[in-house]
Amino acid sequence: MTEPTTTTAAGGALLLAALTASLGPLLGQWTLIIVGGFVGSFLAVTALETVTLGRAVLLLLRGVGMSGLFSGVAVVLVAPHVGATADLLLLPVAGVIGWQQDRLLSVALARFGKKDSAP
Repeated sequence: MTEPTTTTAAGGALLLAALTASLGPLLGQWTLIIVGGFVGSFLAVTALETVTLGRAVLLLLRGVGMSGLFSGVAVVLVAPHVGATADLLLLPVAGVIGWQQDRLLSVALARFGKKDSAP
């Protein structure tokens, strides 16, 4: 099997740019959230120690789903502190959510998960 080269990466970047440009007018800000979550989830997949197809697909779907659910709230919370508009922050915030999904999920479960009702 041949090793990936920089032309493969450039082709992937061109495909991602073409996808974003074609879906942009149809889906608006959702395109930025989906693409950001997808790219961030790919970063999370590359950080896995053992990558199986099932684990990679689960991580990609969960990352894009979490990005879709939480990007709007996160952008509203982050925008005043950064000094940028919400439109500019959709892609990077969705990417960070997709990338750090395991950490965010464990923090949310620790904070809002079941508590022991010991006497």
